[in-house]
Amino acid sequence: MITDIFKTSIYHTNVLNVAYKDYFINVLEKCIEEKKEIVKSNNGGFQTPEFTFSNNCNEIEKKLINDLIIYPCTNFLKQFNIKKPFKLDNLYYWINKNFKGSSNKPHSHGYDCVSGVYYLNTPINSGDLVFLDVNKINCNTHEFFDDANFFSEFTVKPKKYDLILFFSEVIHYVLPNNSDEERISMAFNVSIKDI
Repeated sequence: MITDIFKTSIYHTNVLNVAYKDYFINVLEKCIEEKKEIVKSNNGGFQTPEFTFSNNCNEIEKKLINDLIIYPCTNFLKQFNIKKPFKLDNLYYWINKNFKGSSNKPHSHGYDCVSGVYYLNTPINSGDLVFLDVNKINCNTHEFFDDANFFSEFTVKPKKYDLILFFSEVIHYVLPNNSDEERISMAFNVSIKDI
């Protein structure tokens, strides 16, 4: 008898709001102008430093935080068996711009709880998001078997305004941008704590 013992869940929705796109594009353009760039998983693209929202957010920022982060993350986490009440905490975000040929190497987002990606511009063939089953990365059995028990990837072809949520420790990467346009996304992490 075979028993499947592990699983990983993602949450996929679409949040169409041009004001949110404009907000993040303005942050990105300011970082490019001021040459504020970091290199983490990005391979040839531009990645901004991490940002947090201030306590005195304007109305757009409050709505954006709720629509893109608080509501979706809470909804995602409520799908699981909750042992005790929690609240979201320690939210920070950054913006990625992948030019033609740019990609993101396999990585995880560490020890936060939920990570997300909101897609602002997604030309055709601009780089799929691929999740890896980390338990099988060091095995060579995929050379011998064609089965998810031996090598497992899950690919998402993001569309403009898609929001993808996943647990922060999940290994993932982004395929190269093969279009002539830039792929732009906002990524974030959020942790949870006791109420």
